[in-house]
Amino acid sequence: VYRESDLLNEEVRKKSPFYQQYLKVYDLVNIAGMVIASGGQFVSAITLYRREKNGDFSDTDMYVLKQLLPHLQRKFDTEEEIMKKNAKSLSSLLKDQYQLTNREIEIIGYIYKALRNNDIAEILGISPNTVKKHVYNIFYKVGVDNRVQLINFIYGHQLQDIWV
Repeated sequence: VYRESDLLNEEVRKKSPFYQQYLKVYDLVNIAGMVIASGGQFVSAITLYRREKNGDFSDTDMYVLKQLLPHLQRKFDTEEEIMKKNAKSLSSLLKDQYQLTNREIEIIGYIYKALRNNDIAEILGISPNTVKKHVYNIFYKVGVDNRVQLINFIYGHQLQDIWV
């Protein structure tokens, strides 16, 4: 949780291009916010702005934000757990319904991330021909003819959370 006036010298802040070209123009000169992390990773940030006539954020405002932060972090932690469970169940669906192997599901993820066969081969430590064979098997099992159709399949079945 932060109040910008606690972090930056007022004179330096008011001379900055961001202040001159944005904050001052829209009269949003006072800033407070919080950074939300989950599992040691940046998740989100909330930034609040206040007009000059309303004054800077008070110590009470900062206290309220500090009280809110752990609740937001807990909510994001819960959401992350749900997404992981959902990804596992989606992965099981692909295995059960389409008889895909773990390796094929992994390769679909790399295709989803727009990697080429050579890149996938390098990451997995296998030959490009082996990747090509896996891709052929994937296409056959899910009933598509190319990568574009595979991506459409992923979105059509709302499977993208597996590889987030």
